[in-house]
Amino acid sequence: MGILNYVEKISIIAANLFVCAGVFFAGWQWRLMKKGKTQATIEFYNSIRKEFINSLRRLEEEFPEGHDINPDDIKVLNNLDIKYAVTEYLSCMERFAVGIQTKIYDIEVFKEMVGATLTKRWYKRLEKVIDSLRDEYESPKAYKNLENLVCKLEDKEKVALPK
Repeated sequence: MGILNYVEKISIIAANLFVCAGVFFAGWQWRLMKKGKTQATIEFYNSIRKEFINSLRRLEEEFPEGHDINPDDIKVLNNLDIKYAVTEYLSCMERFAVGIQTKIYDIEVFKEMVGATLTKRWYKRLEKVIDSLRDEYESPKAYKNLENLVCKLEDKEKVALPK
């Protein structure tokens, strides 16, 4: 019986060491994944920003006040360039918002970037245009991920504010 007790104790010690090693490696993997997710968030946002920044500049030229942009304003101009600028920005941000929604990208990282402020501001300015596009294309879910992203950013902002 003495040798069986010895083998049993060695087995228990070995099992505990393997559990500890497993926990260590799981933590290490999580840290690497988090780091990769952070980098992916920054890189993808920067790549789409390059796509839409000229569109935002074009919109700012046409509507410099910083006020809400109405669909009628775009129709009065009868300018496809303006409509393209709006849809290009919204399409880029919708793709990014889907990545946030599916947890491919990290909302906390995005929240810390200037992109979060820019996104909230432009969504508010274009909200009426978005509603109009949903009606025009008979697609009530168009840009819903972007809308959800803006709501989450605003909720996180409210939580962060001191009472």
